[in-house]
Amino acid sequence: MAFDESAMRARFRELHPKREAIRKVSAKLRAQRDKIKQDAEAKMAPLEAEIAKIEEPIKEISSEMARLARALNGKT
Repeated sequence: MAFDESAMRARFRELHPKREAIRKVSAKLRAQRDKIKQDAEAKMAPLEAEIAKIEEPIKEISSEMARLARALNGKT
């Protein structure tokens, strides 16, 4: 391929519709994927909230364990 501006512009114009044709085909699949993902996230949201509530004390427990480990010089 020649690298003069005219050839590069021609190649650009040649590639553009090819890229758009591929995107047109993949857009349908992407829409399906996005719908599945959206539905899954909606179902997961209450679970995520419940997990976060249950695991809330873990941060304080972990901090206390770290303080104890330091005080024991790692000999737990």
